Amino acid sequence: MEKLKIVFTLLSITITIGLGLYWIGVNAEKEQIETSELIKEGFGESKGIITSIKYYKGRSLRVKYTLNNKVYEYSGGWDHNPKRLDVEDSISFKYSIKRPEVLITELEYEYENY
Repeated sequence: MEKLKIVFTLLSITITIGLGLYWIGVNAEKEQIETSELIKEGFGESKGIITSIKYYKGRSLRVKYTLNNKVYEYSGGWDHNPKRLDVEDSISFKYSIKRPEVLITELEYEYENY
Protein backbone atom coordinates (compact mmCIF):
# COMPACT_ATOMS: atom_id res chain seq x y z
CA MET A 1 0.00 0.00 0.00
CA GLU A 2 2.86 2.36 0.91
CA LYS A 3 4.62 1.74 -2.43
CA LEU A 4 1.39 2.49 -4.28
CA LYS A 5 1.15 5.88 -2.54
CA ILE A 6 4.76 6.68 -3.46
CA VAL A 7 4.23 5.68 -7.10
CA PHE A 8 1.01 7.72 -7.27
CA THR A 9 2.73 10.76 -5.71
CA LEU A 10 5.68 10.57 -8.12
CA LEU A 11 3.34 10.11 -11.07
CA SER A 12 1.28 13.12 -9.95
CA ILE A 13 4.40 15.27 -9.61
CA THR A 14 5.69 14.19 -13.04
CA ILE A 15 2.36 14.95 -14.71
CA THR A 16 2.11 18.34 -12.98
CA ILE A 17 5.63 19.33 -14.09
CA GLY A 18 4.98 18.10 -17.63
CA LEU A 19 1.73 20.05 -17.91
CA GLY A 20 3.42 23.14 -16.47
CA LEU A 21 6.21 23.01 -19.05
CA TYR A 22 3.68 22.46 -21.84
CA TRP A 23 1.64 25.47 -20.63
CA ILE A 24 4.75 27.67 -20.55
CA GLY A 25 5.67 26.62 -24.10
CA VAL A 26 2.18 27.27 -25.46
CA ASN A 27 1.99 30.70 -23.82
CA ALA A 28 5.46 31.68 -25.08
CA GLU A 29 4.49 30.73 -28.63
CA LYS A 30 1.17 32.58 -28.31
CA GLU A 31 2.97 35.72 -27.06
CA GLN A 32 5.42 35.56 -29.97
CA ILE A 33 2.54 35.28 -32.47
CA GLU A 34 0.72 38.21 -30.86
CA THR A 35 3.89 40.31 -31.01
CA SER A 36 4.34 39.49 -34.70
CA GLU A 37 0.71 40.32 -35.47
CA LEU A 38 0.85 43.67 -33.67
CA ILE A 39 4.00 44.68 -35.50
CA LYS A 40 2.61 43.55 -38.86
CA GLU A 41 -0.40 45.86 -38.33
CA GLY A 42 1.92 48.85 -38.24
CA PHE A 43 5.36 49.49 -36.88
CA GLY A 44 7.85 52.23 -36.31
CA GLU A 45 11.61 52.01 -36.05
CA SER A 46 13.77 53.53 -33.35
CA LYS A 47 16.83 52.98 -31.18
CA GLY A 48 17.34 52.33 -27.51
CA ILE A 49 20.14 51.59 -25.07
CA ILE A 50 20.93 48.10 -23.79
CA THR A 51 20.82 48.23 -19.98
CA SER A 52 21.44 44.52 -19.42
CA ILE A 53 22.40 41.55 -21.58
CA LYS A 54 22.94 37.96 -20.54
CA TYR A 55 24.65 35.32 -22.66
CA TYR A 56 23.63 32.31 -20.63
CA LYS A 57 20.46 30.70 -19.27
CA GLY A 58 18.16 31.86 -22.04
CA ARG A 59 19.94 34.87 -23.54
CA SER A 60 18.02 37.83 -22.16
CA LEU A 61 18.34 41.58 -22.51
CA ARG A 62 16.79 44.80 -21.28
CA VAL A 63 16.47 47.88 -23.46
CA LYS A 64 15.55 51.38 -22.33
CA TYR A 65 14.00 53.64 -24.94
CA THR A 66 11.91 56.78 -25.32
CA LEU A 67 8.95 57.24 -27.69
CA ASN A 68 6.69 60.29 -27.72
CA ASN A 69 8.39 61.65 -24.59
CA LYS A 70 7.57 58.49 -22.64
CA VAL A 71 10.32 56.21 -21.31
CA TYR A 72 9.89 52.46 -21.76
CA GLU A 73 11.92 49.45 -20.70
CA TYR A 74 11.74 46.26 -22.73
CA SER A 75 12.74 42.90 -21.34
CA GLY A 76 13.06 39.96 -23.70
CA GLY A 77 15.28 37.42 -25.38
CA TRP A 78 17.64 37.46 -28.31
CA ASP A 79 18.75 34.98 -30.96
CA HIS A 80 22.06 36.23 -32.38
CA ASN A 81 24.49 39.08 -31.79
CA PRO A 82 26.71 39.55 -34.87
CA LYS A 83 27.73 43.09 -33.85
CA ARG A 84 28.68 41.89 -30.35
CA LEU A 85 26.43 44.49 -28.72
CA ASP A 86 26.80 44.90 -24.97
CA VAL A 87 25.53 47.03 -22.09
CA GLU A 88 25.28 50.76 -22.95
CA ASP A 89 25.40 50.06 -26.70
CA SER A 90 22.71 51.46 -28.98
CA ILE A 91 20.28 48.91 -30.41
CA SER A 92 17.76 49.20 -33.25
CA PHE A 93 14.24 47.87 -32.87
CA LYS A 94 10.83 47.85 -34.53
CA TYR A 95 7.83 48.56 -32.33
CA SER A 96 4.08 48.33 -32.60
CA ILE A 97 2.40 51.66 -33.33
CA LYS A 98 -0.66 50.50 -31.33
CA ARG A 99 1.34 49.30 -28.33
CA PRO A 100 4.84 50.82 -28.22
CA GLU A 101 5.87 48.51 -25.38
CA VAL A 102 5.76 45.61 -27.89
CA LEU A 103 8.90 45.40 -29.99
CA ILE A 104 11.38 43.21 -31.81
CA THR A 105 15.07 44.05 -31.54
CA GLU A 106 17.74 43.65 -34.19
CA LEU A 107 19.08 40.67 -32.23
CA GLU A 108 16.00 38.59 -33.06
CA TYR A 109 15.74 36.63 -36.30
CA GLU A 110 12.22 38.00 -36.92
CA TYR A 111 13.57 41.55 -37.11
CA GLU A 112 14.51 41.13 -40.77
CA ASN A 113 10.98 39.96 -41.70
CA TYR A 114 9.49 43.45 -41.28
